[in-house]
Amino acid sequence: MEEAGLDPPPGPPPPPPPSEIMSPLQKALKQAQRLGEVVSDFSLAFPVFENNNQRFYEALPFKQLKELKIACSQYGPTSPFTVAMIENLGTQNLPPNDWKQIARACLSGGDYLLWKSEYAEQCARIADVNRQQGIQTSYEMLTGEGAFQATNTQLNFLPGAYAQISNAARQAWKKLPSSSIKTEDLSKVRQ
Repeated sequence: MEEAGLDPPPGPPPPPPPSEIMSPLQKALKQAQRLGEVVSDFSLAFPVFENNNQRFYEALPFKQLKELKIACSQYGPTSPFTVAMIENLGTQNLPPNDWKQIARACLSGGDYLLWKSEYAEQCARIADVNRQQGIQTSYEMLTGEGAFQATNTQLNFLPGAYAQISNAARQAWKKLPSSSIKTEDLSKVRQ
């Protein structure tokens, strides 16, 4: 029996019901929508974190997603600034569906198809290495296909899978063709 005024130490919060589990992108978009932002270019995406074997999902800052989209359109998807933003995004544990939604929202139609194709190739290479080394992360997991198509399923991968997914997504982004927007070198500007 507990004494009056003494409560047991608080434990970790219970995990949300499966219907409330959202990826990082999903949380960011839901929050941005509540704040009146137009999020029609993005579907919902969310990074996955683990602390003391307790998994939780944190929203991406919508501002970061918005700035990435602007950078892609103003500077091109392969500009150093845009690639730095992608590298920063790559530090998040994003499931495949989040990466696909971000690429679809930020890239032109043709660049998105190129990215998606290159992403699949990168995932195939990683899956081959995984198979040879006895790592259970398959091509379907990395690409979010087959039995792993649902975002809720993707949110339950082992932590190492997210690093491989992010690596494949970032490498695919870097393989996009250089932007058609040409800027003149500062040294060639005549006064």
